[in-house]
Amino acid sequence: MPGIDARPEPVEAAVSRLRPGDTVLLNGAASFPMRFAEALVASELERITIIHPMRRAPFALDPDYIDAALADRFAHVSEFTFDREIREAIHAGRAVYRPNHPHEAAATLAQAHGGYTFVSSASPPDEHGWFSLGAFGGWGIAWARTPKTERIILEVNPNQPRVHGSVSVHVSEVDCFYEADYPLTSDALSSEPTAVDLALADNVVELIPDEATLQIGAGAVSDQVAKRLLTGGRRHLGIHSEGLFDSMVELIEAGVVDNSRKAVDRGRTVFALSLGSARLFRFLDDNPGLDMRSMTSVNDPALIARNRKQVAVNAAVQVDLMGQVSSESIGPVHYSGVGGQWEFLYGAGHSPGGRPITLLASTTRKGLSTIVSGFPPGTPVTVPRNDVGYVVTEHGVANLRGRTLRQRALELIAVAHPDHRDRLRAEARDAQLI
Repeated sequence: MPGIDARPEPVEAAVSRLRPGDTVLLNGAASFPMRFAEALVASELERITIIHPMRRAPFALDPDYIDAALADRFAHVSEFTFDREIREAIHAGRAVYRPNHPHEAAATLAQAHGGYTFVSSASPPDEHGWFSLGAFGGWGIAWARTPKTERIILEVNPNQPRVHGSVSVHVSEVDCFYEADYPLTSDALSSEPTAVDLALADNVVELIPDEATLQIGAGAVSDQVAKRLLTGGRRHLGIHSEGLFDSMVELIEAGVVDNSRKAVDRGRTVFALSLGSARLFRFLDDNPGLDMRSMTSVNDPALIARNRKQVAVNAAVQVDLMGQVSSESIGPVHYSGVGGQWEFLYGAGHSPGGRPITLLASTTRKGLSTIVSGFPPGTPVTVPRNDVGYVVTEHGVANLRGRTLRQRALELIAVAHPDHRDRLRAEARDAQLI
C-alpha cells in the first residue's frame, strides 16, 4: 500500500476515496468509526456494501445507513449480530448475516470479495508511527491484513486506548487518516442478577479449578461468576479469551488472575476484543500485562487446546436432548451470530483438564423450556453434539462428555425445569432416546 504524508485530512476526503460499488469493512464496538459512518451517509455514494461485526455505535446515526430509506444506496453484511437495528434490518431483508468462525473470518471474507476498504477508529500514532486499533483491535487487524485489503483508513481518536499486542498498523500502511474526538462506546453489558442468574453462577463456579485458563463471556451470569471467583479462594487463574470485560479486570487487579500457570503465553492476558465501561478502556491503555491479538490467532481451536485447564463458558438459547446447542435463533429467524462459541468449546474440550461449558436458564421469560426434544425447523446448530461438554442450568450440571444418547437425554432432563421434565421424558421415549 502507498505511504502517506503523516498529516490528517478531513473525513470527507477519506470518504471521497471510495467509488460506487465499493465494499467497506467497518470495525466494531468501541473501534467503530463513527465520523466516517456519518460522512458516508452524507455523501452521494451509491451501491456501497458495508460489512461489520457488532456495531455498537456510541450514539445514534441520523440518518442511519441501515434505514429503509437508504436501502437503494447501501447493502449490509453482519459478521456477528449484536445490535437491535441490525437484527431488524436482517428480518426485513435489508441486511444479511454471514456465518463464520472468527479465527477464519478474514480469510473466508477475502476469498469471497474482490477487494475492500478497511476503516477503524485508532489511537494517535506513537513516536514510531504506529496506530493501535484500540478496544476492538483483534477483529479489525485480521481484516486489515488480508491480500484483498485495498486501502486502510483510520479515524484517530485520543480517547482510543493504545493496547499492547499485535493490533497496530504503521503510518506507511495507511492511505489516510482524519481526527475525531468523542467518548467511546461504554456498554452496560450486565444487569441486576435474577435468582436464576445467581444459581447459574453457583453451578458454573464449581466447574472452575485452580490454575484454570478462562474464557467467559459478558452479562449478568458472567459477572456473578467473577464475583464468586474473587471470594472463593481460587488461585493462579489465567485468561485466554475472545473478549475482555470489566469483570475480568476485577480478577486481574485482585491477583486472582495472574497467568502464572498458563501453558501458553505465561504471564500474559491474551484476548482479541473488549467491551465494557470507560474504566475498562483506561485499564487497556498502555498496560504491558495485556496482549491483544488478531482473532485469527486468539480464536484458533488448536491454540486454545494448548492451554492447560482451559475453561470456556458460553450461553445458549436452546439445547436438545441429544446435546446439540443452538445460540443463534429459534427457527429460521436470526437473532445472533456464532462468535467464538464453537472455537472455544472445541478447544477447551481438547485442552488437558479443560472444561467446555454451555449455560442457559431452564426456561424462557414466557416459561417455555429451553431444553427441548428437538429444535424447531430452520434452527441452526451452533455447536454439534460431539463437541458439547457440560450443560449448566440453575437446576444443576449435565455432563455429556462420552455419554450415550440415552445418558445424555437423562442428564439433560434432570437439569430441565421441573415443570417440563415429565413431558420431556415422554418425548424422549417417543424419539427412542430413552
